[in-house]
Amino acid sequence: MANKTWYLGLDIGSASVGWAATDTEYKIIRKNKKRLWGVRLFEEATTAEDRRGYRSSRRRLARRKWRLNLLEELFATEVEKVDGNFFLRLKESQYHYEDKTHKVPYAIFNDKGYTDKDYYSDYPTIYHLRAKLMSEEKPDIRKVFLAIHHILKNRGHFLLQGQSFKDGNLNNLIKELLELDILHVEFEVTEEVVGKIADISLEKKTLTDKVNDLKKLYPKEKQLLEVFRLIFGGKTSLDKLFAIDEYKELDAAIKSVSFKEKIYEEVRHDYEQVLSNYIELLDLAKLVYDSIILSDIKKEGKTLSESKVELYEKHRDDLLKLKNLVKNDSKLTEDKKVELYASIFKEDKDKGTNYVNYIHKSEEGKGCNYEDFKKFLVKELAQLEESSVKAEIIKDLELEQFLPLQRTKDNSVVPYQIHKEELVKILDNAAKYHSFLDKKDESGYSIREKVIQLLEFRIPYYVGPLNSSKKTKEGGFAWSVRNKGYENTPVTPWNYSKVIDESASAEKFITNLTNKCTYLKGEDVLPKSSLLYSEFALLNELNALKCDGNRISLEARDTIIEKLFKQQGKKVTKTSIKNLLKAEGYIDGKGEITGIDITVKNDLKSYRDFKKILGNKFNSEHVENIILWITLYGESRKLIKAKIESVYGEVYSKDEITKMSRLVYKDWGRFSRKLLTELVSKKLYNEETGECLNIIGAMRQNNILFMELMADRFDYFKQIVEFNRELQEDVKEITPEILDDLYVSPAVKRSIWQTVRIVEELKKIIGCAPAKIFVETTRSNQEKKKPTDSRKKQLELAYKAVKKDVKELEKEIGAINFDVLNDRLSSVEPSKLKAKKLYLYYTQLGRCMYSEEPINISELFDNNKYDIDHIYPHCKVNIGKPLLN
Repeated sequence: MANKTWYLGLDIGSASVGWAATDTEYKIIRKNKKRLWGVRLFEEATTAEDRRGYRSSRRRLARRKWRLNLLEELFATEVEKVDGNFFLRLKESQYHYEDKTHKVPYAIFNDKGYTDKDYYSDYPTIYHLRAKLMSEEKPDIRKVFLAIHHILKNRGHFLLQGQSFKDGNLNNLIKELLELDILHVEFEVTEEVVGKIADISLEKKTLTDKVNDLKKLYPKEKQLLEVFRLIFGGKTSLDKLFAIDEYKELDAAIKSVSFKEKIYEEVRHDYEQVLSNYIELLDLAKLVYDSIILSDIKKEGKTLSESKVELYEKHRDDLLKLKNLVKNDSKLTEDKKVELYASIFKEDKDKGTNYVNYIHKSEEGKGCNYEDFKKFLVKELAQLEESSVKAEIIKDLELEQFLPLQRTKDNSVVPYQIHKEELVKILDNAAKYHSFLDKKDESGYSIREKVIQLLEFRIPYYVGPLNSSKKTKEGGFAWSVRNKGYENTPVTPWNYSKVIDESASAEKFITNLTNKCTYLKGEDVLPKSSLLYSEFALLNELNALKCDGNRISLEARDTIIEKLFKQQGKKVTKTSIKNLLKAEGYIDGKGEITGIDITVKNDLKSYRDFKKILGNKFNSEHVENIILWITLYGESRKLIKAKIESVYGEVYSKDEITKMSRLVYKDWGRFSRKLLTELVSKKLYNEETGECLNIIGAMRQNNILFMELMADRFDYFKQIVEFNRELQEDVKEITPEILDDLYVSPAVKRSIWQTVRIVEELKKIIGCAPAKIFVETTRSNQEKKKPTDSRKKQLELAYKAVKKDVKELEKEIGAINFDVLNDRLSSVEPSKLKAKKLYLYYTQLGRCMYSEEPINISELFDNNKYDIDHIYPHCKVNIGKPLLN
């Protein structure tokens, strides 16, 4: 049996592996009276996304706690002079009275003449405290600590790090948006134009009114109107937003976009899959949207806290106004008033939408959003008599300004710079009465400076965890490099630059944590936006392009690249390609373009960006290095700028370096530079020069795809195997670690490991390795989602199928004018076929199903002449697709 020749068949799934051992006649082998075939079942592996999310949350909370502990250390000495038990009371404020070690009835202030009651009377919310401490004389140091504690705990986002937030920031964002290549406007972008649009954006009007105001200024700018419909809080479709008809066929989940309905950061990846580099239009539109929300949160000329205090006072006044309106209504009886008052202000229901749920005080269920509360309140107010007060309330509800809350999800748009502005004012005022804030210690920083650094400090992602005891080589996740002499020094914001070597840590990040090439072991991948990789990705897509079933010529492809990708930044679609090739004389325009999806996914954006900045000074080698630094140090503009200045400071001007440092490139490709440029084929060469071609050269000079180059007729894959064999270590023991270098998902890796275990077990049972292995694999247990054909496409296919039978039908019911119907169908917009009557008109070939008389399409929507009838009554049958009935 040890020398028996046998075959192994494997059906590898993501949660199971089926196997069968056969002889050379494909009959199942028997061993110990058992047939050697079966299925190994196991739990499908998942990605580390959830774990990573939990880990990120733990780190974020741990670092916040670390900041607050440092703040406590800075204030401890001075606070203890005033109140020795202050910090103890704060820490135990979460406990019941019986569980506290320091048994006092108050959690914050317990002085003889000042307790928590007095504190909350003076400062109803933390924002009242923050607002008053910017100017209050001789502020209690404990109050100063509480205000700063709140600022550091809720310090805002860092998405716009390094930018200042002064009046005119919205104008700058709008100008940047209007100057995008993707947004095609027919007017000159001037300061006056930007100012007018900014004024409309900030007006207290409804979405419809704002869009109409913009439409009066630019009635022909349809794309611009859709962009600002989105920015004003509305919903729009991608086909209108990008002026690309092909987007009408997208899946319903990503066909439309709204910043208000969905959390953009959570769904951004789904849109990026479709839009690729053109996601920047949505990103910039979101920044403008956030800036408008921010301008509403932080009133002009006021700090954030002062604006929040104003909201508190308006909420108080609005609440009093609403209660008085209900109590003093003359239309309702006293019992009805009591009932209505309870319905609005007192009832606590699960999934309720009244005031209790709106202010998140419900004990039965969750809170509700403003939209649901508005619908509820408008419905309840309809019972009351008409009055100026009621009209005023309804108007405020439409503008979403009635009963505003201090804490909403809109607070997420507040950047740390807004909080810093307030922190500086609080510290400046407190320093007049507390001299310790300006005293410097051995670090060279004062307490005031250290507090500001606590707010601004953020560990760059390329430095990673700071715990040096958890190095990557020792099984940990830390790779940060410390300067000599600071190996065991605790890191603080004020000694970070002395302790951590940022540049060396970034280099370690490159070597340890960037992905490796899919094909060549150990080779670092290229940035996704590098000139070489973006060219490769584009060629790999365009080389598949066909017209009438034949691949287009090299000249036609190069024309597409030059005219549509290098010279302009519009989203390239099948239609734009067809129009260009027709205009250039490569095709007659009658054939169908195939080989690509709705749009071309890849682009040469980085090439255009640098060409625009550098012009004739464009140098590919320099640009590739700068793109690498931007991708690597993405969040640190200062580090990018310093790196460019140190290497190319004599080559480029300060203005050019500043512009280049502002560019944003993310993500990494799948292949290395070595794979694309250093593997040279002996079977593929330039016929004119005799030069042997590398992979990128072969794709430039031929209409050939990467996977075609991996075929046996070329020798690239053979070279890849030889390269990897030299680096391959002998497998001495079969363990899961042998799969560590595979560039596959966890689900695939688990399937492979289970398969390896089966093969090893069968080798022991049978006594030798199989002569042949037959493998069938599947990506997932879930069936792939197929895009649904549009109604127009369904009708076009149906018309094509029945064309031959029309003549027979005409013998029975008379002339149908099929060609006229077909032409009319081809010219109708797909969206119009959503109307049931029009869709059924075309399915019935323009005839009445009862009388067989022609239907006049101009009178189709006249309900007095034509109506929809059903074959079976709805109450008798349940049909999943009603239109079939």
